[in-house]
Amino acid sequence: MVNNSHGTYERYAPDGQNKTRIARFICRRDEGTVTISLLPQFFAAQHPGTLQEFEDQVAAAEKLGAGKTAEQFRSSPPNGQRQSDWWLRRRMKRLHRTLAVAKERLIEMFQGCEATVTAMRRALGKNDLLLYLRRQLHGSLKDLGSPIGFAAVGQGRFHPSNPTEQA
Repeated sequence: MVNNSHGTYERYAPDGQNKTRIARFICRRDEGTVTISLLPQFFAAQHPGTLQEFEDQVAAAEKLGAGKTAEQFRSSPPNGQRQSDWWLRRRMKRLHRTLAVAKERLIEMFQGCEATVTAMRRALGKNDLLLYLRRQLHGSLKDLGSPIGFAAVGQGRFHPSNPTEQA
């Protein structure tokens, strides 16, 4: 039997203090070799921290605005408030794009609902929206963008006109 282990890397645990070791494995395919990590469900993909932290940050920004919210989540960045605003707005944009794709995939669940954390939480009656969506869309994670799915940045679009796509 071939050992496909490719070591581990560290991510901060949900408490923000301790680190969790994440296993990586080698996957050999016809197109070439890639490495795959076994990321626990609660971690955000392609971002530090957990899905819940990411979700709460965006929900707060939707309610209060990015400028006021960024101060709470970023402590004294080197370039000040402007960098904090940019950081949070980028997170909001990425998550809203991913939520729009998730909404299309779960159209019956989010009929008439905006693709925002606030609106989708309200529609579900849940405050752990991203973890819920990751579980519901587990078969589509390779097609969804971060922080829920694993598609590369700029990827993760669902095209209803494509007959090979599965809803």
